[in-house]
Amino acid sequence: MKNMINKKIQTFIIFLASTFYCVAQSNGPFLEQIAFDFYRTEILAKSPIKKRIKINKELNSIYYLDADCLKNKIHNEKNISNYQNSKYFDGYRLDLKTIDKKQFRIVKKINKSSNSGVFVEVSRACEFNDRIFVIIHEFVASQGKKYTFEFDKNGNIIDWCKSSEYFQLQFE
Repeated sequence: MKNMINKKIQTFIIFLASTFYCVAQSNGPFLEQIAFDFYRTEILAKSPIKKRIKINKELNSIYYLDADCLKNKIHNEKNISNYQNSKYFDGYRLDLKTIDKKQFRIVKKINKSSNSGVFVEVSRACEFNDRIFVIIHEFVASQGKKYTFEFDKNGNIIDWCKSSEYFQLQFE
C-alpha cells in the first residue's frame, strides 16, 4: 500500500515537472516584443510624444496589411493569417516591466473612441506569402500612425516603415 502511494506521488511530481517545462518552452523569438522595443527605443527617440502613452499588455488582431512603404511592397493585403510560431499562441503578453513609467501608462483597456486619447497598440504577428509582420498603431489626439515591421524567421527586423497616417473626425 505504501509503495503504491509513493508511485502515485512520483507520477504526479513527474507530471507537474513536465507540465511546467512544456509551458516554459517557446518555438522562437517574441516578435511582438521585439517590434515594441524597437518602437520604444528607436522611433519614439526620433519623434517623441509629449503626453503619456497608454499601453495594454494584450496583443491585437489586424485584418489587413498596409505595407506599401516597405522595400518589398504589399498593397493593402487582406489574405493574411496569424503567424503560428508567434509567442502569442503560447499565452504571452508584452513585457512592460522595463518601460519608462513617465512615458507610458499601463492600462487594462484602451478607449479608442476619444479624440484626445494617446495610446499604442501592438498587433499579433501575422504571415503573408511566407513573410512575417507586426503592426504598431500609435494614436495621438485624433492623429493615427501605423508602423509595419517585417521579420525573418530568426526574429531579426528585415525592414520597417511608417505605413499609414490618418485623422479621426468625431462629430457631436
